Amino acid sequence: MKWTQAVKFGHIGLISGLLNYVNKEAGRLYLVKNLERMPGLPAKAAQILGMKNGIDLGSTPIPPLPIEWVKTQILKESPLLFRDLDEISPDSVTASLGQVHYGKLKSGQEIAIKVQFPGVRESLHDQLDLILDSMNRFGPKNKMAFNQAAYHKYFYVFFEKELNYLVEAKQQKLALESWSAHSNVIVPQIYEQYSTPTVLVQSYEPSESLEQLKHRSPDERKIIARDILRFFSYGIFEQGLIQSDFHAGNWGYRPEERKLVIYDYGALLTLDPQQSLALREFIARRGGSDHECVRNLLKMGFNEKKLEPIGPRISSLCRELLDPIFGNQEFDPRHWDISSKIDSTVGSDKWIFRVAGPPWFLILMRGLYGAFQAVSELQVSVPVADFFSEISLNENRQEKNSTATASTTATYLSQFLKIRVLENDREIVYLEMPARAIEQMEDLLSDDVIEKIKSQGIDISDIQQKAIRSRGEQQILFEAHLSHRSYRVWLE
Repeated sequence: MKWTQAVKFGHIGLISGLLNYVNKEAGRLYLVKNLERMPGLPAKAAQILGMKNGIDLGSTPIPPLPIEWVKTQILKESPLLFRDLDEISPDSVTASLGQVHYGKLKSGQEIAIKVQFPGVRESLHDQLDLILDSMNRFGPKNKMAFNQAAYHKYFYVFFEKELNYLVEAKQQKLALESWSAHSNVIVPQIYEQYSTPTVLVQSYEPSESLEQLKHRSPDERKIIARDILRFFSYGIFEQGLIQSDFHAGNWGYRPEERKLVIYDYGALLTLDPQQSLALREFIARRGGSDHECVRNLLKMGFNEKKLEPIGPRISSLCRELLDPIFGNQEFDPRHWDISSKIDSTVGSDKWIFRVAGPPWFLILMRGLYGAFQAVSELQVSVPVADFFSEISLNENRQEKNSTATASTTATYLSQFLKIRVLENDREIVYLEMPARAIEQMEDLLSDDVIEKIKSQGIDISDIQQKAIRSRGEQQILFEAHLSHRSYRVWLE
């Protein structure tokens, strides 16, 4: 459909009830469906809360908002896009955060427009508290309970990134740089001039959906499954960057080109070199002895005290977890009953292993679960061991990895780069990233904010270089007050 000079605002009254429903339900749905795709406690809590709130986890109950509202939002949030847009399809694909429409610019370029539902962000804290409290109820008590404050902090920061499309756009650019050497991945181009915190515009990249791919021949489906697992292996062990929400709506595939198309970048998980190396050693040693297994789990951030009750059984548990990699047959996730294997190894103490892990490990498991689920729906078996055969601990490889890791981590004495933004003394942004993100510090701030900071005599590039030369010592990098907002950036 062609656009007129001005949008017609009719029917707004007819959709007011729908907007009220979205405001009320979208935040809860977003968190429940995100945690439902994580194994263990989060999934259990999400299932219970889903039932209590009438949320069908097998489908998305939030209906799409009418095209009139979408046009109004575009005019309000991105006037430049509204001006340059030639047409937009009334049809949309909905998810827990918003809906996506096909569009075409007056220049002829085809684009995908993602518009966020209203009211999702406001209830994030309360909804997350509710879900984490439920997780605590289902798991072990007292000293074996998981650290609710730590999980809340991590999940809030992680999920909030998905609620700010400008942050997602920066992560998408990072993925483009990191995955550029991976020739079978397509990262859509971001149109930064049109994107805002609630509207994201990227190039339209057609592909076949998982549902369409199911009808391909068995040989074709096996190739697709191998490419999916190769993508995750590369991300975990080579780039330390993983698409951690790999459900069917976030990716597609072009069989003729053998290319994965990744559509969503709000849930990128970044691993630091030590985490990647610990995972590599864990796999290469097939878990190892109880002592070796615990040592590598501790490197990944597991809690030593909480692992103690299952210490004598930890190596058996690790071998069960790694069975798809080192089994004698090709891996078929349809026949991999990991729950029964864990039950037979540690019984009811399985909760202890789950709560002993760090929050990022659950995010990683969610990504791998999505990959295995895709392979399962493709109804093929794959030689998973092929993707990990290069992960050996021969002396040269180990020395190479240790040296690379040491040189990387030695650069930064701090663990985190942190950014806090206050608006009228109220925290509106809090980001916590690995210290090495200092290398891309300017990319974490919008161009207009950088210019305003520079106008106060603050040289961000000089601060960045000094911080790198100091090996990332703990320090306040800069503080700035711009109108009603204040910015604080520091290493800790």
